[in-house]
Order: sequence, then structure tokens, then C-alpha cells
Amino acid sequence: MDHIEEYAKLLRVLGYIGVLGALAYFLSRFLKAKKYGKISTESDSILITATHSLGNRQFLVVAKCEKQKHLLGVSPVGITHLAKLGENAPMQEGES
Repeated sequence: MDHIEEYAKLLRVLGYIGVLGALAYFLSRFLKAKKYGKISTESDSILITATHSLGNRQFLVVAKCEKQKHLLGVSPVGITHLAKLGENAPMQEGES
């Protein structure tokens, strides 16, 4: 009977550890979601679809919002809207 009681205690301790681990996991996920605000849906999010570094902390960025794509210039001074791109804008020679 001693062995059965020891196994029961061991299982109980492992169960408590499992419950505490699951609680810690879900609590950390909740706090991460809270830190970054609400979880956005596909329809109200802005996606960065491409970036290209120009050097000296300057970038070209293609941002997609809903079905619109925009070419943005990003630098330490600010963000500049350069052009509105078509949904399937063809690439010209020299572009990658």
C-alpha cells in the first residue's frame, strides 16, 4: 500500500505542476495581447508587404491596407507617402 500512496502523491504533485504551467502559459499570452492592444482582424490591419533599405536609416516600404497598396518612404525625419500602387502593379525593368 505504501507504493500506491507514493504514486498517488507523485501524480497529485505532477497534476498541480501541470495546472500551474498551463495557467502561467495562458496568463503570459493574455498579457502579451494586452500589451499590444486589441487583436486586429484582417480587415482593419495594415500589413508591411515589402521593405528595401536605401542606407543611412532610410527605407522604401510597401504597406497594404485592405486592398490598397501604398509606397512609403521612411526615414528618421518621418514617413512620406510616395505613391498609391495598383493591386497587381506590374514590375518594370530593374525592379526586383
